[in-house]
Amino acid sequence: MEGTTGEASRFDPDESYCVGPVEEEVRRLVNAERASHGLAPVVHSKLLGQTARLWAHYTAETGVVAHLINGRKWSESIRASTYPNTWLGQVLAGGQPTPAEVVAAWMESETHRTVLLDPRWAALGVALVEAPAALYVRYWAANFGAVADAPPPQCAEDGS
Repeated sequence: MEGTTGEASRFDPDESYCVGPVEEEVRRLVNAERASHGLAPVVHSKLLGQTARLWAHYTAETGVVAHLINGRKWSESIRASTYPNTWLGQVLAGGQPTPAEVVAAWMESETHRTVLLDPRWAALGVALVEAPAALYVRYWAANFGAVADAPPPQCAEDGS
Protein backbone atom coordinates (compact mmCIF):
# COMPACT_ATOMS: atom_id res chain seq x y z
CA MET A 1 0.00 0.00 0.00
CA GLU A 2 1.24 3.46 -0.78
CA GLY A 3 0.42 6.76 0.86
CA THR A 4 1.06 10.27 -0.32
CA THR A 5 2.30 11.06 3.15
CA GLY A 6 5.76 10.03 2.15
CA GLU A 7 4.45 9.51 -1.43
CA ALA A 8 5.44 5.87 -2.03
CA SER A 9 6.45 4.79 1.45
CA ARG A 10 5.14 1.62 3.07
CA PHE A 11 3.23 2.35 6.26
CA ASP A 12 5.18 1.91 9.47
CA PRO A 13 3.68 3.02 12.79
CA ASP A 14 7.03 4.54 13.79
CA GLU A 15 7.42 6.43 10.52
CA SER A 16 7.19 10.18 10.99
CA TYR A 17 4.22 11.94 9.43
CA CYS A 18 4.94 14.73 6.98
CA VAL A 19 2.83 17.10 4.94
CA GLY A 20 3.09 16.87 1.18
CA PRO A 21 1.25 18.67 -1.63
CA VAL A 22 -1.89 16.51 -1.30
CA GLU A 23 -2.29 17.13 2.44
CA GLU A 24 -1.59 20.83 1.98
CA GLU A 25 -4.19 21.09 -0.79
CA VAL A 26 -6.85 19.41 1.35
CA ARG A 27 -6.09 21.86 4.18
CA ARG A 28 -6.20 24.81 1.76
CA LEU A 29 -9.59 23.71 0.40
CA VAL A 30 -11.00 23.05 3.87
CA ASN A 31 -9.83 26.51 4.95
CA ALA A 32 -11.44 28.09 1.88
CA GLU A 33 -14.75 26.48 2.85
CA ARG A 34 -14.30 27.58 6.46
CA ALA A 35 -13.46 31.16 5.38
CA SER A 36 -16.59 31.33 3.20
CA HIS A 37 -18.58 30.61 6.37
CA GLY A 38 -16.70 33.15 8.51
CA LEU A 39 -14.65 30.52 10.38
CA ALA A 40 -11.01 30.57 11.41
CA PRO A 41 -8.52 28.47 9.44
CA VAL A 42 -7.04 25.21 10.72
CA VAL A 43 -3.33 24.38 10.82
CA HIS A 44 -1.67 21.02 10.26
CA SER A 45 -1.28 18.79 13.32
CA LYS A 46 1.34 16.08 13.52
CA LEU A 47 -0.62 13.91 15.99
CA LEU A 48 -3.91 14.29 14.15
CA GLY A 49 -2.10 13.50 10.89
CA GLN A 50 -0.49 10.38 12.33
CA THR A 51 -3.84 9.07 13.54
CA ALA A 52 -5.53 10.00 10.25
CA ARG A 53 -2.90 7.96 8.44
CA LEU A 54 -3.53 4.97 10.73
CA TRP A 55 -7.24 5.25 9.96
CA ALA A 56 -6.72 5.61 6.20
CA HIS A 57 -4.50 2.52 6.21
CA TYR A 58 -7.08 0.54 8.14
CA THR A 59 -9.87 1.48 5.72
CA ALA A 60 -7.67 0.64 2.73
CA GLU A 61 -6.64 -2.72 4.20
CA THR A 62 -10.16 -3.76 5.20
CA GLY A 63 -12.23 -1.96 2.57
CA VAL A 64 -14.43 -0.73 5.41
CA VAL A 65 -14.83 3.04 5.48
CA ALA A 66 -16.18 3.35 9.01
CA HIS A 67 -15.40 5.10 12.27
CA LEU A 68 -14.73 1.89 14.23
CA ILE A 69 -11.71 -0.42 14.18
CA ASN A 70 -12.44 -3.74 15.87
CA GLY A 71 -15.04 -2.05 18.05
CA ARG A 72 -12.72 0.83 18.97
CA LYS A 73 -13.91 4.35 18.17
CA TRP A 74 -11.72 6.60 16.04
CA SER A 75 -11.51 9.16 18.84
CA GLU A 76 -9.92 6.56 21.13
CA SER A 77 -6.96 6.27 18.77
CA ILE A 78 -6.42 10.02 18.97
CA ARG A 79 -6.83 10.10 22.73
CA ALA A 80 -4.34 7.21 23.01
CA SER A 81 -1.75 9.48 21.39
CA THR A 82 -0.47 12.48 23.31
CA TYR A 83 -2.98 14.83 21.64
CA PRO A 84 -4.79 16.91 24.29
CA ASN A 85 -8.13 15.62 25.56
CA THR A 86 -10.43 18.05 23.76
CA TRP A 87 -13.11 18.27 21.06
CA LEU A 88 -12.42 15.97 18.11
CA GLY A 89 -13.92 15.28 14.69
CA GLN A 90 -13.25 12.91 11.81
CA VAL A 91 -14.27 12.56 8.17
CA LEU A 92 -13.47 9.61 5.90
CA ALA A 93 -13.91 8.96 2.20
CA GLY A 94 -13.03 6.39 -0.41
CA GLY A 95 -12.57 6.69 -4.15
CA GLN A 96 -12.18 10.40 -4.81
CA PRO A 97 -9.12 10.92 -7.01
CA THR A 98 -8.21 14.49 -6.00
CA PRO A 99 -8.24 16.76 -2.94
CA ALA A 100 -10.86 18.96 -4.64
CA GLU A 101 -13.17 16.00 -5.18
CA VAL A 102 -12.84 14.67 -1.63
CA VAL A 103 -13.48 18.08 -0.05
CA ALA A 104 -16.45 18.59 -2.39
CA ALA A 105 -17.85 15.18 -1.39
CA TRP A 106 -17.47 16.05 2.30
CA MET A 107 -19.19 19.40 1.75
CA GLU A 108 -22.09 17.72 -0.10
CA SER A 109 -22.79 15.51 2.92
CA GLU A 110 -24.59 17.32 5.73
CA THR A 111 -22.86 15.21 8.40
CA HIS A 112 -19.37 15.71 6.94
CA ARG A 113 -19.98 19.41 6.23
CA THR A 114 -20.93 19.88 9.89
CA VAL A 115 -17.57 18.41 10.91
CA LEU A 116 -15.55 20.54 8.47
CA LEU A 117 -17.36 23.72 9.52
CA ASP A 118 -17.25 23.22 13.28
CA PRO A 119 -16.01 26.51 14.78
CA ARG A 120 -14.10 24.69 17.56
CA TRP A 121 -11.40 23.37 15.23
CA ALA A 122 -7.89 24.79 15.32
CA ALA A 123 -6.02 21.87 13.77
CA LEU A 124 -6.33 19.19 11.11
CA GLY A 125 -4.49 16.01 10.20
CA VAL A 126 -4.99 14.62 6.69
CA ALA A 127 -3.99 11.33 5.13
CA LEU A 128 -4.43 9.68 1.76
CA VAL A 129 -3.56 6.03 1.26
CA GLU A 130 -3.55 4.40 -2.15
CA ALA A 131 -4.31 0.70 -2.43
CA PRO A 132 -4.49 -0.22 -6.14
CA ALA A 133 -6.03 -3.65 -5.46
CA ALA A 134 -8.68 -2.33 -3.04
CA LEU A 135 -12.26 -1.42 -3.87
CA TYR A 136 -11.87 2.38 -3.77
CA VAL A 137 -8.12 2.60 -4.56
CA ARG A 138 -7.80 5.94 -2.71
CA TYR A 139 -8.74 6.22 0.97
CA TRP A 140 -8.93 9.57 2.74
CA ALA A 141 -9.06 10.46 6.43
CA ALA A 142 -9.08 13.85 8.13
CA ASN A 143 -9.05 14.36 11.88
CA PHE A 144 -9.91 17.69 13.48
CA GLY A 145 -9.10 18.98 16.94
CA ALA A 146 -9.56 22.08 19.05
CA VAL A 147 -5.85 22.39 19.92
CA ALA A 148 -3.08 23.30 17.50
CA ASP A 149 -0.26 20.99 18.59
CA ALA A 150 3.17 20.60 17.01
CA PRO A 151 3.08 20.96 13.24
CA PRO A 152 4.40 18.09 11.13
CA PRO A 153 7.42 18.60 8.91
CA GLN A 154 7.08 19.15 5.19
CA CYS A 155 7.81 16.04 3.13
CA ALA A 156 11.07 16.10 1.22
CA GLU A 157 10.77 16.71 -2.50
CA ASP A 158 11.38 13.02 -3.14
CA GLY A 159 8.21 12.30 -1.12
CA SER A 160 9.92 11.05 2.02
